[in-house]
Amino acid sequence: MAPGRVDGPRETLPIEERRRRILDAAALVFARRGYHRARTKEIAEAAGVAEGTIYRYFKSKEELLISLVGRVALVSLPQVTTFDHSGGLRPVLTSLLAGWLENLDRNRDLLKAVVPEIISHRELREGYLRQVVMPTVNMFLPLLLQRLPKAELRPFDVRVVLVAFGAGALGALIANEYLDLPIGKRLSRKELVQEVVDLYLNGIQRREEDSA
Repeated sequence: MAPGRVDGPRETLPIEERRRRILDAAALVFARRGYHRARTKEIAEAAGVAEGTIYRYFKSKEELLISLVGRVALVSLPQVTTFDHSGGLRPVLTSLLAGWLENLDRNRDLLKAVVPEIISHRELREGYLRQVVMPTVNMFLPLLLQRLPKAELRPFDVRVVLVAFGAGALGALIANEYLDLPIGKRLSRKELVQEVVDLYLNGIQRREEDSA
C-alpha cells in the first residue's frame, strides 16, 4: 500500500467524504512535491481512490488546487458567528486576525508550495480570484457586518477595507517572521496582531494619549 493511502472500499464512501479525502491527499502531495511535480495518480493513491474518481469531482489539477486553497480560506468563516462583540471592535478584530494567522500556520507547507504558482500563472490567479476570493468575501461580509459594533465605525467601503486588512496582515506576517529586515525588532505573534489591529483602528498619526 502506498504511503498515506486509505484502506477500504473505493466507491462506497459518501460523496463528501470522498471529496474530503481527495483534498486531504492533494494537500499532502502538493506540499511534498510542489504543484507542477505532483501527479493526480499520486493524489489518488494517497486518497485511496481510483485516479478517474478525482476527475468526477475536479475537472483538472488546476481546479483541485483552487478548491484546496479555497478550503483553507473558508476555515475561519465559522469563527465570525461566535465572536463576543460586547467588548467593542478591538477584541473582535484581534480574535479574527489571530485565528486567521493560526490557520495559515497550520497550512504553511501547502501554502508555500502553491501560492507562488497562483501568483505567477494568470489562469490560476484568475480562477483563485473568481472561485475563492470573491465568494469568500461575499460569504464573510454579511456575517462580519452583523457582528461588528457599528457605533464604533465610520462609513467605509467594506470590500476594500476587508481585503486591505487581510493583505496588510499577511504582509506584516511575512516581513516580521520570514524576512530579516534591518529595521525594528521581531515581534511575537501576539505583538504582531496587536500592532496590525492598532494600525487599522488608529492609523499612524500621533494621538493625545501617546504624548501623556
